[in-house]
Amino acid sequence: MNNKIELDDFNTMLNFATGQVKAYGEPEKIEIELLKPFPNHKFKLYTGKRLEDMIESIEQYGVIVPIVVWKNENDFIILSGHNRVEACKKLGLDEIPCVIKEDLTMEEATLIVTETNFMQRSFSDLSHSERAYTLEQHYKALKCQGKRNDLLQEIGNLMKNGTEKSEYNIEKVGNEYSLSKNTVARYMRLAKLNEDLLYKVDDETLPIRVGYNISFIEDEKIQSRINSLLNEGVSINIEKAEKLKNLYKDYKLNVDNVEYYLKNNEEKPKRTRAKYIKISNDITSKYFDKNCKQQEIEDVIEKALEMYFTSQN
Repeated sequence: MNNKIELDDFNTMLNFATGQVKAYGEPEKIEIELLKPFPNHKFKLYTGKRLEDMIESIEQYGVIVPIVVWKNENDFIILSGHNRVEACKKLGLDEIPCVIKEDLTMEEATLIVTETNFMQRSFSDLSHSERAYTLEQHYKALKCQGKRNDLLQEIGNLMKNGTEKSEYNIEKVGNEYSLSKNTVARYMRLAKLNEDLLYKVDDETLPIRVGYNISFIEDEKIQSRINSLLNEGVSINIEKAEKLKNLYKDYKLNVDNVEYYLKNNEEKPKRTRAKYIKISNDITSKYFDKNCKQQEIEDVIEKALEMYFTSQN
């Protein structure tokens, strides 16, 4: 299923098609230098051709869809439109059209950021960290009642049949995004990783299954120590990750001993035992004097074997 939002659908969400902007307010121009990015913005900005295409489009047609801004005290914080703002900056534009939201909590503002980002990109476009963040925030919102559900309906017209007010669970989140329950659960677990470890999952220096197991270690200090050890070149595979998870579950893992378990849990190479062949006394007595030493007997046997295999060749 392609979750990418078309322009007409996005306009419908903001009710631009009817000339109304329900719950968002009338669009207005705002100076770009007044805008601030959303704190700890989790979504990577466009680069390369994608950014160039946006710049070209804005240069030719202008900003068709206004950005969404949260007026929080005296700050104007971008909720939706970080890439459009970046493109306008590169074009040297001073103003950008926006709709302003007020009276939001941080949780509600975060929800708008995650939902609108997800709407404008397909799931495959998102990195592992972006997927985890989006699904976790959506799940938190669905668990709440009242205003946050209304907000989801307001920005969720683009989703399948909107958002119903009922009991929500992981399976329901998966249905809305056409994802399996296990996929949603796995990404929501990944959201428990600290930022450094999650970015290692993004760049595939940390396998996703390994990250999944580490996510059960919900002690920030232990996770930070694991990240430091990985930076030092210590390896961690699925077996080690599972062992750490189980140790933590049994209250046996802490920030002081995690290095020991990572460094001393290496699979030791199997020792190759030398093969010993015992020669019966009847044979040794037949060919060797009883006063011959062990080394002399071995030397003779070695020469005899060499002569034998040479003749066979």
